Formats: sequence, structure tokens, C-alpha cells
Amino acid sequence: MDITEIHVRDINNWISRHLIDPEAHFLHNWDDDWMLYGTGTAQLTYLAVLDAVAEIALQHQSMPIKIDRIAYRRTQVSGNKDVLPNVSNYWIQFKKRTVGIERTGDPSKPIRLVGGEFGTKDSMKFFDSFNASVFSLGEESYSKIVAGLKKQSASVPDAPKLRDHEVQNFMRMYAVRRACKFLLYESIGNGMKIRYVLDDLNLEMAATKARVEGKVPVCTTELREIFRCWDYFRNHVTFYKDFRLVTPPWERPTATYEGLKGWAMYAAHRANKVLSDDATTVLPQALVKLEACVEAALQGNYPRAIWQFHESCPSLNSKFLKPYVIDVSVEPEF
Repeated sequence: MDITEIHVRDINNWISRHLIDPEAHFLHNWDDDWMLYGTGTAQLTYLAVLDAVAEIALQHQSMPIKIDRIAYRRTQVSGNKDVLPNVSNYWIQFKKRTVGIERTGDPSKPIRLVGGEFGTKDSMKFFDSFNASVFSLGEESYSKIVAGLKKQSASVPDAPKLRDHEVQNFMRMYAVRRACKFLLYESIGNGMKIRYVLDDLNLEMAATKARVEGKVPVCTTELREIFRCWDYFRNHVTFYKDFRLVTPPWERPTATYEGLKGWAMYAAHRANKVLSDDATTVLPQALVKLEACVEAALQGNYPRAIWQFHESCPSLNSKFLKPYVIDVSVEPEF
């Protein structure tokens, strides 16, 4: 992501309180507790802006920020975003020599992850918390792990040996995906907001889960998790593009027509899955909305399909969310 003069103009107008709609800018509430998600390049640019603004605030300067100053700050934070606690990379430091795989002795749970050396004590504690959570790979059967690996990369064989060096790399990336999801819920549970920057992302590819160089990008995994449980996440996640608050990737004007179609087809797929698994466990109000979701998708009414899916409270069907944050004794409002 490149910083532009338009970005800088808006930043300076926000600082001088001359920006129209200042609450829609990323800098609004910049000193609150939040977790930054997005691509590495976009994160660096957003962090550079925050760094430059914080520097001005500390020095009580009134001079406007210039584009070369932000570019300089970007070089300063480049490679160092893993030392900032409000950036997801700080916590998820699952590098080649920091995560190993160990037998459990239980055929139904053939592996567990073992932590090695981490960059910070916080990242090590996070790994332990993740590993003890419902997101842990140790909670999954062999077949589930293989299915997850194959979703991640087309090159994973049908019956991989989980301790082969190449497969272990896939396992590590699989753990990263799970940990990214876990961090979403963990952060929110700790009272933080999720700020997701959409710059440098192909949102249509995220909607259709398209592969890049044979792999599904991690951001795709994150966005699809947020989409699946949007009835929960809508109160905790905000999206930004070009430092401006935008609608979610599955809503206009952020979403293109093809993007809407992709998300609607995914919503219909998820709705059909719930309807075909065991509809007797689904609340009647939700059944009506799930059926309406499928019907709207088939009719090409993509915004309505997405809306009906989210109105069905899909988070109640999340095996991850239910035991982690939801009080299932409280009936949702439809």
C-alpha cells in the first residue's frame, strides 16, 4: 500500500480538526484499545501514520505531516510490527523453529503443537492459550486436520504423513489460521475492538476463497470467519480502506457485484449445510431465515441472501464461538 497526497491531506485535516466526518477516519479513537488486522504491507502503512501522528502529539507540534515523513516512519516500523501489541503479528509468531509437532498417543487426536522460542513472553503465553483452546489442532481428529490442510493448499496429498517436513510447514500455516481466528475472539473478550484494513486485498477472491499460488491467503480465512459470525462481530469489528471507515466487504459500496455474488453463494452454502445437518436443532425463526437466504441466492438477490443469513444468528452454529463467548442459555432476538 502506497501513501498518497490525498491520504496526507485527510490526515492533516483530521489533526487540525478541519476534516469533514472526522469520526469516519482511522485516526478517530486512535489511542483506544484495538487490534489491527490486514495484509502486512497495509499494516505497515497504517502504523507509520499512527507513529507520525503520535510523534506530533508528544512534541505538541502544529506543523503539518508531510508525505516523506510518513514514508520515513514506514521504513522505521518495517519489520518491527511484531513488537507492537495492537498488531496481530505480535501475538502470532509461529515461525519454523518456534512450533513443533508431537505425538499424543491418542489415535483420534494424532498431534499437538509444541512451542519453542518466541520473540516475546506475550507471544509465548498466547501460543499456550491458543493451544489449550477449542481452536487447537490437538482438538481435531486426523481426518479433520487433513481436510483443513487440503483447504489450505491444493498440493497436500490425500493421506499426508503429518510429521513429514513439508506437511509440517502446512500444519504450521494451518495453526496460524486457527490462531488468527482465536485472536479475534480473545481480543474482543479482553475488551478490544478489531480494526480490519482492506487495502491491498482482492475482496472478490476472498468471497470465493480463490487460491493464490496454490494457497488460500490468511486474510481470506479471517474475513470468512468474521462473515460467518457477523451477527456477533458486527458490534466489535470495523473496516477501513484508504484510512476511511467503509462498509463490510459483503455490503455496497465496498462490495462489487461479483463480490456480492460470491458472499451470497457462500451464505447459501452455509445455510444449506445447517439445514441438511440437523434442522431439528435450529430455532424455527432461524430456519425461516436460512431458507429465505437460499431462495434469495437462487433468485440472484444477493444482498437479501446475505442479510437473511446474518439475521439467522449463524454464530449460534459456530463450534468455536459457542463455547468461547456466547451464553447459549440466552435466546437471541430475531
